[in-house]
Amino acid sequence: MEFSELIEIASVTLGALGGGAAIIFGFSNWLGKVWANKLMENEKAEHSRELESLRNRLTHDTESYKVKLKSQSLFLRKNMRPYPNMWH
Repeated sequence: MEFSELIEIASVTLGALGGGAAIIFGFSNWLGKVWANKLMENEKAEHSRELESLRNRLTHDTESYKVKLKSQSLFLRKNMRPYPNMWH
């Protein structure tokens, strides 16, 4: 076996291994992006559900306070009528 044959065999072997490494690198890169996108979508969905829950709670609390305010306002109007000139 001559030196040139050894160099040729070595270069073919390295080329084949390098090609395999490139394929593995490309596949792992693609798989990493797929997983990252899936995790991102799950996080987005979780945040959307949490945000919707907070909006619903805020709407409920706001309506509850409006009812209480209206009730207290009516109570004060009703009970303050007998004293119209009290502060004059």
